[in-house]
Amino acid sequence: MENNNLLNRFIEQLNTLVPFIGIAHEEVFDLVVKERYSWLPQNNESSFPGTFEIYRTQILRSAFLLGYSYFEVFLSDLSREIYTSNPRILPIDKQIKFSEVFDARSFDNLVDVMINKEIYTLFYQGVDKIAEYFSNKFRLTWPDEIKTKIVHASLVRNCILHNMSRTDDRLARISSCQIGQEIQLSSSDIHEFGIYGRILARQLYNEASARYLHSNEDKTK
Repeated sequence: MENNNLLNRFIEQLNTLVPFIGIAHEEVFDLVVKERYSWLPQNNESSFPGTFEIYRTQILRSAFLLGYSYFEVFLSDLSREIYTSNPRILPIDKQIKFSEVFDARSFDNLVDVMINKEIYTLFYQGVDKIAEYFSNKFRLTWPDEIKTKIVHASLVRNCILHNMSRTDDRLARISSCQIGQEIQLSSSDIHEFGIYGRILARQLYNEASARYLHSNEDKTK
């Protein structure tokens, strides 16, 4: 994979969400309701959204979760590209098992094992810690305004997935939502995340390209 494909893939993935969000309109819902027996098995009737608001909420939350997952994959793959191109910057204090050494069968495979272990540990943490890692370890800039937006998005994502789409105490502390309040997303919320995600991804990629990936001539403007 050429390194610039990493950024292009992420941008294209976000772009595919634009028409997906576009189906969260009442006219589309009415058409789906009208034609649902042609498109869906009748025994799935009970699982069909009963109202436009439920349908709209499901579409917007799905689009948001997809967008955030695309962003996480971009960060993970960028980290992998950096370490693959510069394995000597891997942390020197990490332990590796003898069994992993023997199973690797080659030095390159062993380096891959070490990279995978480091990335797994990194992305098991919250995005605020990931941002610190990128800034301190890779010396890649996360502007404060964008970092704040991404951290907010990560907390919204966690509440949707793990708290029945209701605001928890962490999200309440940095937003106007009250604890227990149901999270409501608009299409503009998702577009805003996409804009900030694109800006940050381009900045991280360009800095990583110049510092680690040796592709200055391919930098994306």
